[in-house]
Amino acid sequence: MRALLTGIFLSGLTVLGFAKANTQCNGTVEDKITGQPVEGAVVILKNKADNHVFKTITAANGKFIFPNIKAGNYETIVNFLDYNKKQKDIVVKSGAENKLDLKVSLSANAEIKEISPIK
Repeated sequence: MRALLTGIFLSGLTVLGFAKANTQCNGTVEDKITGQPVEGAVVILKNKADNHVFKTITAANGKFIFPNIKAGNYETIVNFLDYNKKQKDIVVKSGAENKLDLKVSLSANAEIKEISPIK
């Protein structure tokens, strides 16, 4: 009985240790000039150690989150329509706030058009 309880206890510690090893990274993507949030931007997080890639899309408020990732060195890439691709490195630390706020700028050949509502 004692061996069984010891085994259950050690299994619980293993699960707790695994849960602690993972963390999250979150942030926002904004237009560099206007400061407005960029909705629908693709945010890629690539682990430099094992090349594992995570992808997400920004919400209406420009926010994104990568839950349940390992601590380590990552490359971040943001792509969105007429904006220049943005790359930035981040060190994700376990037990820390891993916040990444990115500012993107329109490419030189982007066209801005005014859209009128249909009457």
